[in-house]
Amino acid sequence: MKFSDYKQNSSNKKQTNNQKMDKNAERLLRNFVKDYEGKSQSDIVSEIVKVAEKNRREGKLSDGDLDNFADMLRPMLDETQRSELDLIIKKLKTQ
Repeated sequence: MKFSDYKQNSSNKKQTNNQKMDKNAERLLRNFVKDYEGKSQSDIVSEIVKVAEKNRREGKLSDGDLDNFADMLRPMLDETQRSELDLIIKKLKTQ
């Protein structure tokens, strides 16, 4: 096998893993939206912060996880909400 063949196969595997991550992220986002549908923005933010802080204390939530979560939510938010989300993520990362 030539190195170029390996590199191509490696890229294909990476793409498949990214597709799986995208499907998992999409599923998580759908569940999140379903669970919090009808609740106020402040209730949602409070719950996100509470769960995130707990998981950070337990070592179950990395900076990368926080970034991925924010990236999933950003397309659904307006500019003001995006700014608030960025502040929350920044605060959580410093804890």
